[in-house]
Amino acid sequence: MSRRNALLVIAGVWTCSAAISFAPIYAGWFADLSSMTLYSNTAADCGLHVNRVYAVVSSVTSFYLPLVVMVTVYSRIYRIARRQLREIYKLEVSLGVFDEPMTSRRRPSQEMRRTAAGAGVKDSKAIKTLGILMGMFCICWCPFFIVYVIRPFCPSCVFPGAVVSAITRSHLT
Repeated sequence: MSRRNALLVIAGVWTCSAAISFAPIYAGWFADLSSMTLYSNTAADCGLHVNRVYAVVSSVTSFYLPLVVMVTVYSRIYRIARRQLREIYKLEVSLGVFDEPMTSRRRPSQEMRRTAAGAGVKDSKAIKTLGILMGMFCICWCPFFIVYVIRPFCPSCVFPGAVVSAITRSHLT
């Protein structure tokens, strides 16, 4: 990806974030304002009280769609990395890294063997790290966005205060 394309993607992400966050909130499109008071310090909770349309649009654009994109991209990266690891393994075997018998005229240099072995280890660590990051992203954000979408469609659903507090604040109160 070129520097220009990267900057365009970053600008697009920030524009999308502003469009789904600031504009609807300041215009009052995000909730039924007749039943709630905005900008008051007397509110007992953080306020996941949004209307159905805003809940779906904002959660799809800010979480669910990016999640699908990230999982798709990660899956592709994982498949490519696995294929490369298999190719590296084949190269290691052909270079004699595993001390398989080779003819003296095909004996690889020590440097070639180190390079081939190091590439496989680095790739597998990168795959694991990316998987851990994806998993933690899902674990951390899924509870919030599930409750965020359920609440407008099920006003009678009661979520324990500790659950709502845990997903909307950095500490339990």
